Amino acid sequence: MLNQISLDQQGFFLSRQETSVRNFYDTKEVEAIYYFEVERLLKEVTGAQRVFIFDHVVRCASIVKRSENGA
Repeated sequence: MLNQISLDQQGFFLSRQETSVRNFYDTKEVEAIYYFEVERLLKEVTGAQRVFIFDHVVRCASIVKRSENGA
């Protein structure tokens, strides 16, 4: 089943990738390392000439519980 999933047919694909990021809660580390890694991966997979990564979201249950709105 997994080998039948394709970006062209389903709009996504699954890929196992290594990363140099050690702390995904460190925004500066994510922006400095992970953005570059994801950009490289997207270019390889899609053949894109340019990739523009502009934002990321960190989801953490403990942070959510402390949130004002509980969102």
